[in-house]
Amino acid sequence: MSTGEDPTNSDALAPEWLTRSDVLRLTQKKKTWLHEQVRTKRAPAPVRLSHKCAVWLRADVDAWLADPVGWAERNQARAERGAA
Repeated sequence: MSTGEDPTNSDALAPEWLTRSDVLRLTQKKKTWLHEQVRTKRAPAPVRLSHKCAVWLRADVDAWLADPVGWAERNQARAERGAA
């Protein structure tokens, strides 16, 4: 590889995680707004790492920010298919 990266390096393949502060910085909104979006399934839910730590997958946040309405519609459709 020209970049000198080891393709077997697990860090290179690991997903990028965002903290709540990161997501709030990207959205330029308040935490109450973010929690309401998550609660109503209009934003990706965080992954709970412990009772005090939750993170978002960067790819999920990027997809949501690129098309918030479309993301919510796709998420709702997936939930309905999963419940059927």
